Amino acid sequence: MNLFDTLNEALNDEVVSKIAKLSDEDPERTKKALDGIFYTLVAGLVRRTGSMMSVSMLYNQVQKGNQGGELIGDVMSYLNKKDKLDAILKTGDGLVSQIFPAYKSPLVSMIGTYAGIKKNSSTMYSSLAAPILIDAVSKEIDTNKLDVDG
Repeated sequence: MNLFDTLNEALNDEVVSKIAKLSDEDPERTKKALDGIFYTLVAGLVRRTGSMMSVSMLYNQVQKGNQGGELIGDVMSYLNKKDKLDAILKTGDGLVSQIFPAYKSPLVSMIGTYAGIKKNSSTMYSSLAAPILIDAVSKEIDTNKLDVDG
């Protein structure tokens, strides 16, 4: 399994529908936005691997920011409990700012325009997607027994 398989498995139709309902958006547009956000975030993570120091910092961030596979394993439990959702959105907002420090607002706006959703929905989706992605990357690291060099 690869990273995108892990993300697609976690964001099944039920989860996407729940996210769409929380933000009062269309599920198809929600899926389009989430896909765009994930690809954009992955590109941001790849961009941060230009030097060994950056890779080490990214690896440490993934280790620190993951949910131990709990989030990627059961996204719905986070969507159904307001306190868990609020905590993960707060974490995700910080992660998005770290991945794209100077470009966060334009990227979030671009994703909203691309998918045809409201800006506040795009912001929420980005804040939700970042911790899911970090948890998925962590799961791949654990599954494949990777270290910083891997």
